[in-house]
Amino acid sequence: LTVIPGVRYDNNTEWGDTTNPRLSVIYRALTWLKLSGNVGSGFQAPTFADMADYDPVTGNITQRTLPGPFPEKSWHYDVGFEIQPLEKLEIKTTLYRANITDRLAFQGSGFGGSTRNIQDSYNQGVEVEISHMFRDWLYQNLNYSYLDSRGRGTGLAAGRLASDYVELRFSPNHRTNYTIEGTLAQLDAKLGSVLQYVTEQYTGNDRKGLKLPEYVVWNLYVSKKIKSF
Repeated sequence: LTVIPGVRYDNNTEWGDTTNPRLSVIYRALTWLKLSGNVGSGFQAPTFADMADYDPVTGNITQRTLPGPFPEKSWHYDVGFEIQPLEKLEIKTTLYRANITDRLAFQGSGFGGSTRNIQDSYNQGVEVEISHMFRDWLYQNLNYSYLDSRGRGTGLAAGRLASDYVELRFSPNHRTNYTIEGTLAQLDAKLGSVLQYVTEQYTGNDRKGLKLPEYVVWNLYVSKKIKSF
């Protein structure tokens, strides 16, 4: 059993002091089974871009007419397990939830809008990862994540009550990544390929606005160690 307590303290000249605790617990139940859990709080101050308003026609910065935005605060929870059915095969699963108050979110139309605080929101989902050393020189990894990101508040989505949770903009539900990496021992180098798939997302809340279609990105990379670099 491993227990890791932690705390983070921030001194922000604009928003004052904030203290955020964190606790991680890891339990090796069997030689092939590991359980884990985490809980902690978070704090995020607005950026300079969040503090500005943007004209809906030109997109230029305009004088802010609304108070705020204010920092968002959150509590994060996750539980997971890791199994190793074979010597070179690992499977990890994690369930997570984040409750976020005063969440920073951009709202607007055309080229304009402003960042406002959402009354109440959450992120929740599951992540699954499979890692396999196919050969001593060949490694592969497959991971999948599901995200449900919702919020509620006044004016968040047309035709909705302030008490209704609606899906937030730019929140694709599904992401999948497949990585394969080979080691060239003679050259002390690694060659890799990453294939990423992301499902559709929307520019407006409640699955409104423009629909951005699903897409696939293929990344290739090479890395080589030269002396100590």
